[in-house]
Amino acid sequence: MSKPPLRFELLIPRGGEPLDHVRFDELYEAVKARFPRLVSLGYNGRVDEAELMRRPGGLVGGQPIPVIEIVSVEVDGEATFEEMRAHIGATLAEDLGRPDIIVAVA
Repeated sequence: MSKPPLRFELLIPRGGEPLDHVRFDELYEAVKARFPRLVSLGYNGRVDEAELMRRPGGLVGGQPIPVIEIVSVEVDGEATFEEMRAHIGATLAEDLGRPDIIVAVA
């Protein structure tokens, strides 16, 4: 029985360039270079506007709501959420020049 993939939210500030599915090949290759046991990194889409409006601290709290994109990660063997979040965050910041994106557990 295979393990379910790890799921992460990429929080992109308003005004920041969303990654969308087109940049995920670059992200996959860069994470794979850091973490060879990566099997797949999938783009699961963007959280819709209705869901964003329900989140505490969003527009209701006067804070801008980030664009949220969901990523699924499958690895060969064991990996913790913290380990993969660190690899994805470092890849975004150092390899793809996107230190503005926050990686959170979905």
